Amino acid sequence: MYAATSTYLSQLINVPKLKAIIFAEFDANKGPVIRIQMPDFLFDAKRFDTFSNAVIPKPELFHRLIKVNHVENSDGKVYKVIGHPVGIESDSYARGRYIFNVCFVVDKNSQIDCMYEPMVQKCAAYLTQMEKDTRFLSQSQNKLPDLLLEIFKGLNEHGTEISMHTS
Repeated sequence: MYAATSTYLSQLINVPKLKAIIFAEFDANKGPVIRIQMPDFLFDAKRFDTFSNAVIPKPELFHRLIKVNHVENSDGKVYKVIGHPVGIESDSYARGRYIFNVCFVVDKNSQIDCMYEPMVQKCAAYLTQMEKDTRFLSQSQNKLPDLLLEIFKGLNEHGTEISMHTS
């Protein structure tokens, strides 16, 4: 019964599917870079440069929701990118700060993509805590692709977030 109701509701309100999840960070040598794109490669470095200042912004925009409404990939498809950039201060990081952003990517025509806003903020909060506790992002990114893929599938298949654990 639940699956049928869930399917009916998603058709009724036309819930936009995620196209991708992007993990970007500030590299002390290269500047803003996309480290991970799940499940597919959407943006090359040249395209990312056109909106990287919004994804990895100045400190005034850390810990705030950002949305870039018109991002085109190399195939000419246009998307919205929703993120929540984070800056973690510590002398242990290059330049005294680790900057990252996990972004959800939806089709540009999505009308109710606002439903992803609290979810991207929650992901940013979880990843921030994991980084502070274990340096999960800055030192062990090999586990991050699987985690992002799990989140991507959970949101697209069930409309819910997956609990974040890194065992």
